[in-house]
Amino acid sequence: MQKGFQVRSVNRLSRLGAKAVERIRANALHIEELVTLYGMGSFFRGHQYNDVDFVAVVESDNESLLNVGERIRRSLAEIEQELGAPVDVLILTTSEFQQQPLRDMSTLVPVYFR
Repeated sequence: MQKGFQVRSVNRLSRLGAKAVERIRANALHIEELVTLYGMGSFFRGHQYNDVDFVAVVESDNESLLNVGERIRRSLAEIEQELGAPVDVLILTTSEFQQQPLRDMSTLVPVYFR
């Protein structure tokens, strides 16, 4: 079952395009608080879309969370023009993510892991 998930994830991730994935991963390396970046929503399900949604899981205290979120948003903004749609990012701390707050947790597509 895990193997099937990985195959679907790769297929969904390929919709971003190799250059965009490479750029996202390269930019993510410079944000040390970023633990994981997932894709979600209609774009990653292969449906018609208005934006491209990401979930960023970070290790950060509340005081620096705004700054970390802004750096992540700036790094992803670079691919908006390439994708032809705005990028939307939901920032969750690791403890928030462990509570599985999203309805579609099982459909998240791994884009970057530290």
